[in-house]
Amino acid sequence: MGRIGYGYGSEWQLLRMLGRHRNDFNDFIKKILLEREIITDSKLDIEWLDFCYKRAKDEELSGNDILMRKELSKKHPKVLCKSKWDSVGVIDNKLLLIEAKGRLREFVKENKAKAGKKSLDEYKSLLEKIHIEYQIDSNEYMQAWVRDAYQMGNRIAMHFYLMTLGIESYLVYVFFLNDWTFNYFNESYCSNKDSVKNEDIWVDAMYKKLSQLGFDSEEKVNSIIKKMLFVFPNCDDQNTAI
Repeated sequence: MGRIGYGYGSEWQLLRMLGRHRNDFNDFIKKILLEREIITDSKLDIEWLDFCYKRAKDEELSGNDILMRKELSKKHPKVLCKSKWDSVGVIDNKLLLIEAKGRLREFVKENKAKAGKKSLDEYKSLLEKIHIEYQIDSNEYMQAWVRDAYQMGNRIAMHFYLMTLGIESYLVYVFFLNDWTFNYFNESYCSNKDSVKNEDIWVDAMYKKLSQLGFDSEEKVNSIIKKMLFVFPNCDDQNTAI
């Protein structure tokens, strides 16, 4: 999703929110932060970190960029360092790690971890610590964390790792509703059914993905959900962007 283009719905819409509707987008996220008592001052603002320049294809922020910003020069797990983030915000010295999705297929489809044996073993060692924290059976669910539900597992792993370093962070899932870019700009790439119409569809997909990772009870789900924020911007061409 690193290349800017009309055919990349979640990136296009996230750029639209951050560039053209930033105040509304910030206020919407801040409202959730205030309701959750993650922040207490409504006058605080979100600082969005700039991407790295790379010709026409700007580089998404990587896990390494995030860690280096905190001046953490120690050796970090390579899988986390190479992970890419759609955006990263900072408010009250808390990190907001953004993962944006514009269509259901973009969220459901997964790619396995791309790493050599040494890096993968290092990553699995971190995952085992996460499994102990959340009472997940590594023998049963490790495959899902490195393959079948890798991306969400990687996001949770990054949050956990930052926590071990004393850095407060939150995973912010931006689930777009009625993403028109796929249908309008690139009809051959996506069909109408990929445009999600209501929040319940995203929430259901989220719970299914968590179940794949071994969060298979209400207690386990609640333990990880409190580390996450969910935002559902409406992309319709009306005054309902947020």
